[in-house]
Amino acid sequence: MKIWNIRGLGGSHWKRKRSRLKQELNKGLIAGQIDFLLIQEHHLNARQIDCCGSLLKGDWQIFWAPGYGSSENQGGICIAVHGMWKSCIVRQEILIPGRAQVIVVKEKGVEWGLLNLYAPNHSSSHAQFWESLLLYMPNTIDHWIIGGDFNMLEDPSDRIGGSLATIHRRELAPWERLIFKLRVVDVWQNDFFYKIKDSSS
Repeated sequence: MKIWNIRGLGGSHWKRKRSRLKQELNKGLIAGQIDFLLIQEHHLNARQIDCCGSLLKGDWQIFWAPGYGSSENQGGICIAVHGMWKSCIVRQEILIPGRAQVIVVKEKGVEWGLLNLYAPNHSSSHAQFWESLLLYMPNTIDHWIIGGDFNMLEDPSDRIGGSLATIHRRELAPWERLIFKLRVVDVWQNDFFYKIKDSSS
């Protein structure tokens, strides 16, 4: 199961290449042979999503969560699933409009929940966001994988350059409860991450 996580399509990189968006996605992503593509902050409202149609060549199923706000042009997330996994999808749901979505994949009798997040960029809103997820998350999934843009750091070593501000105490408790509920670990901080990378080569 190979997963790519990107922050697009409304960033400066994609805006410069708006007319070549589909070509860029296909050249830069599909060539890497991925199974699941997670996108955050695409800045597309429902009307623009309808105009976009399929962004990816080949056999893909795309689950859009339009942006939020009065014009739906803030945030926005998307999960694209390669055709070989489409028959394994048992459900999909938008948990928090423009910010959290989940698909559930069942393989060999085991259910995997794939959660795509675009967290608020203000620490004062994080605690409420994690608390909301604790309420909305399905409780019957066997295993979870979380991707997205968390807009926070657990440790300064998680980021090179920029602000070194880490998670605030008031948001730490609900964050840790969410991680405990989903039974997930940060693969970036252990050898498992490198084993995943090596297995795809």
